[in-house]
Amino acid sequence: MSKMIHKSDFEKRKKIRKFFVFFFLILFAIIVIYLGLATLPLDKTSIAIDWKGIWLGLEDGKIRYGTGIRNPPWSLIPLVPLGLLPFFESWVLLSLVTLMALMISIPKVINKQKFLLGALLLTTSYPSIRHLVDGNLEALIILGVLMLLLGYSSHNPLILAFGFLLASAKPQETWILLLALFINVLSFWKIKDLIICFAVVFSVVIPTMLMYGVEWLNSFVGIPQMGSIMDSSLITSMRRLGLPYWWTLLIWFFIFAPTLYLSFEKRERFSRIHTAFFISASLLLSPYAAANSLLTIVALGVIPLLFEHPIVGCFLIAIINLPYTFSSSFKYEWAATYGMLMFLLCWFIFGTYISIKKSKNVPKQASS
Repeated sequence: MSKMIHKSDFEKRKKIRKFFVFFFLILFAIIVIYLGLATLPLDKTSIAIDWKGIWLGLEDGKIRYGTGIRNPPWSLIPLVPLGLLPFFESWVLLSLVTLMALMISIPKVINKQKFLLGALLLTTSYPSIRHLVDGNLEALIILGVLMLLLGYSSHNPLILAFGFLLASAKPQETWILLLALFINVLSFWKIKDLIICFAVVFSVVIPTMLMYGVEWLNSFVGIPQMGSIMDSSLITSMRRLGLPYWWTLLIWFFIFAPTLYLSFEKRERFSRIHTAFFISASLLLSPYAAANSLLTIVALGVIPLLFEHPIVGCFLIAIINLPYTFSSSFKYEWAATYGMLMFLLCWFIFGTYISIKKSKNVPKQASS
């Protein structure tokens, strides 16, 4: 009995030591990153260009549209405290939150070596570095989707509700995933859990929409980048490549049909690959998409696939990191189109993976 107590105390002390080591490592990283970024002349470069427009819309803790913010008002609530900080400090904190979200997204059912490999490949990938430099909000999407998956699998209405409020920060990125979850929640969940989930969501969405709904819709519909050289949606990219409009519609429906079919398929849990598949399709089929959303696909789909199928995963990582070799002029003209091609490639590979795995799970019929 005493040995068991001694072992339990030892495990507790071990966990406490790990916590403090992790805490001081994070603190050290914050100091190093802060001191390093403090030397950058942000006002004279395009660094944090996305965050600048968002921060101006949150300055002094007040939400204002028309500065570059196009996210739904309910999803901006966690960001309001950043508006109380100076621009530089808020960007550093956002970068740290993004890095933490990326680390949290790495599957935990693997050994330490694979975890470190996944962390290295994810945080040094081109979408990750590009995103950190620009200062965008994919951390909200990644954390929101992880909460959606946890809430759905554990039948926890509160986690699912808060996951929705975060994951819907970019509706063009998650609309198909949210549709698939909505269909399955209605199919499998008890009425009591549904009422709790919807009550939490509406208690946040309705007041914020009453206050900022018109401003948000005006900014969301009138995105100036829509149809521009920065648009990575399928329709705009195909037009940029000079494809006939009927070819574009044919490809659009070729993607839409199987994706819609899978979204209506009943399942008790969603895998990371399913999630990344739906997000890839959402970005392709939306009227507007940005290439920086590729980071979410890498975090939620490519890294998990890397651990299951290293060859396919390494291939995707290599292709996704090709922009490191592009010239500045090529990036400016073709980065958005390249982003669309990455969405399409990931959608195809994830869809193939889902189909193969599904066929293996189907019990073989006994020959008559």
